[in-house]
Amino acid sequence: MSQSNKKNSLWFVQPHLYAKFLVSMAMLGIWLFVTGYQILFQGFEAGLHSGLLTWSLYVLCVPVAHGRFVFGVPIYLLTKKKIYPELFLWVLAVSINILTLIFMPDFYHTAIFTHFLYLLLTNSHYYPIFAFSFFSCLYRPYIKPAIPISRWPHAIIRHLMLLVGLLLFFYLAHQEFIIVFNAHANR
Repeated sequence: MSQSNKKNSLWFVQPHLYAKFLVSMAMLGIWLFVTGYQILFQGFEAGLHSGLLTWSLYVLCVPVAHGRFVFGVPIYLLTKKKIYPELFLWVLAVSINILTLIFMPDFYHTAIFTHFLYLLLTNSHYYPIFAFSFFSCLYRPYIKPAIPISRWPHAIIRHLMLLVGLLLFFYLAHQEFIIVFNAHANR
């Protein structure tokens, strides 16, 4: 099989994508475990809502490719069109949090991660975490095509964005998480 046919083939996968796929599936597995645990102890509706809020914490605070393997690859396999679901998933996460803040603000205090998310959403000095994550979400579909440089600088930029975003998240939010963790441990 020639190199051009190999790249156009559906079954050709670059080796570094296996690691990304495994990390994505591990994150999905962790989220399903946490959501299942919350459904078990809070009931189906409250547990699922708490699971969606936990997922939105991940989407809003961690600047990585949210949902590209979970949503983008199946859609690509079906339609042969490359999509970037990051912006859609970011808007969905923001919408879930806005509706919960308006109609059920006390719901955030039911679990550790949702309580932590509530503190991040209601204190404005944590907004740089959300802003940086949103900018990182926009990088691949909108900013990268506008910058005509080779592939490697974009990969370095994405990895630096991930590193800076995680460091920003941990630096700004680690004390709040310790406080929330201690508050829920003493219940």
